[in-house]
Parts: sequence; structure tokens; C-alpha cells
Amino acid sequence: MTSALSAFLITGDDVFLEQTEIEKILEGSSGFSVDEFTGADGIDKVIEALGTVAMFDDRRVVILRSADDLNAEDQRRLVEYLSAPQPDTLLIITAKKPAPKLVSAVKSAGRVISAGRGKRTDVISWVRQEATKRGLKLTGDAALKLVESVGEERLGLANALEELSLMSGGGSISPAKVATQFQSTADTKVYTFVDAVAGGRPGDAVDLLHRLIRQGEAPQMLFWALARHFRQMLVASESSSGAVASALGMPEWRAEKLVRQARGTGRDAIVRAYLRLADADHKMKKSEEPDELTLERAVVAIASGVTA
Repeated sequence: MTSALSAFLITGDDVFLEQTEIEKILEGSSGFSVDEFTGADGIDKVIEALGTVAMFDDRRVVILRSADDLNAEDQRRLVEYLSAPQPDTLLIITAKKPAPKLVSAVKSAGRVISAGRGKRTDVISWVRQEATKRGLKLTGDAALKLVESVGEERLGLANALEELSLMSGGGSISPAKVATQFQSTADTKVYTFVDAVAGGRPGDAVDLLHRLIRQGEAPQMLFWALARHFRQMLVASESSSGAVASALGMPEWRAEKLVRQARGTGRDAIVRAYLRLADADHKMKKSEEPDELTLERAVVAIASGVTA
């Protein structure tokens, strides 16, 4: 974790760049004592967390996103806290257009970081660089098509690249492939479905499964995506986020999320889910029943079992 500063304020309207700055600040942190809130939560929970002693780290980290959403009184209390911050607590605040008093208060206790949105040409270059990290080859036309299809926000683009990597397994991606994959930003995405299954929400998971299949996704591909995620959770269940990031080739922040999900689920439940997927794989290969039905049975069993 960086420095002994008591506060950071990250400004800008790009969620991915904001998250990148947070990752830099938290580099070296175990993540166990990180609490996250949004401005919509109000200030009471934030102040309470700021006064709580860290259990696993030398310092507690409190992240307050979208501080612009705080009302005037809550912003006043936040500024008041910054006048005498807890020495063993790090507060990270994000805001699109922070109030001048908040900027001044943070400067007195720490540092203000600008994470701008960037120009469209910069975004396209960034997309191609991120694609390369994931084993994808995007021409300039394909990168432009991705931006046109998904939008310019880098978090959405990063998720889209993850999805392309998942679908293709790497290699060259044409503009036509991008157009087919992201024909509508309203389409259900595979990672949303996987999160619903791993998060123990069987109703949502089945609904998303049906929507994906109606959109033309193959049950075998959805099965593979699900198996891949639970295989990653199995790795994360007994590893640190740093080890997971290194082993699976993913950013630290994604590894931390995966570790939290794996530990919240428990290794036994993950193993049961993986065995259920192995059984489904056997049935699909033998064509005992339609693949869609086999996958649906597995989805219900797994999503119902991970929180049992």
C-alpha cells in the first residue's frame, strides 16, 4: 500500500481510469481491511468504518466512490473528518466534480489525483493495447467498432475485451466479429450470467441463461465460461490475490474480487459446483438430453448450492 498519507481524492468521469488509480494506491494491500461505499450510502457508515481498527492490515482502507452524491451536510462532515483524519486509516475518495472545500481538505491530508476521460483516439489506442494483453489482435477498424458498439468508458471496454477473449480464446478479432458480438448494448453479457450463478442467484441465473440462448449464444460456450470461472474460483479459494493475479494473468483488482468471492463461497461449495459441471459435461458429450436442458439443470443446482 502506498505511503502514509491519510487521504486521496481521484477526480474524473472514467470509472476504469478511476479504478486503475485506486489499484496503484492499494498496491501491496491484502484487501482484507478494505471497505467500500458510495455517496448514495450517506456519510454515517463511512465515518463508522473510518473509526474501526484494521484487523488484517497495518492500516484500514475506506473507499468512498461518487462523493458528488453526498448531500451538503454529509460533505461538511467529510471535510470535518479530513481536518483530523485517523492516522492508521487511508481514505480514498472519487468524484467527478468535487466541491472546492473537499479538494482543499484532501490536499491538507493527502493528495488529489486527476483521472481524466481521454480523447477518442487515445481510447482506441488503449483498446488495442489492452487487447494485446489478453492475447487478442485488434485492427484499428476493429477497435473503432468496439468503441462504437460499447461506448468510450474504459470499464465497459475492458469488460467487452474480457468477453471477446472468453469467446474466441485469443487471436485476431475482425470488425465483423465485434459487430456480431456487441450488436446491442442492451444484450445480456456472459459475465453477468456467470456472476449470477457464482453469486447464488438461481432465478436470475436461469433468466439470464434463457436470454443469452435467445440471443444466439451456444449452450456449450456458456458451459465453458461457467467452468472457467469456477476453475478460477478454485485457484483463488486458497491463494492470495497477488498469487491469483500472477497465476491467472489478471489485474490485481479482479484477482481481489475473485478471492473475496471464492472465500465467501467456500472451497467445499466450489468443489461441489465443479463436480456438478463435470457431470454436466459428461451428459452433454453423451447427448443424453438437449444441451440447454443439461446446462439449465446444472445452473439451478450450482446457484442454489453455493450459498447453502
